[in-house]
Amino acid sequence: MQIKPYLKEISLKRERVEDFEVYPFCIPGVKNLKSLKFHPDVTFLVGENGSGKSTLIEAIAVGLGFNPKEEQSNHSSQLTARIQSCTNT
Repeated sequence: MQIKPYLKEISLKRERVEDFEVYPFCIPGVKNLKSLKFHPDVTFLVGENGSGKSTLIEAIAVGLGFNPKEEQSNHSSQLTARIQSCTNT
């Protein structure tokens, strides 16, 4: 059996979010998130445009220490700052 390294689960530390009405926490896919478990083979994120799929992937990347994009847009800069503020102890 081959060992498959993968992200098992993420959870939003809701007690560290100051305001669910600001980006990225106001996006439905993030605002309603408690935890999300990933299957070891494949996980699909499906939703309407604007529901937060890409934002969630960027937030996971930032939380793991990756840069979300080479060219950071205003939203990416806000995302990075807010995610880092929630993950720092």
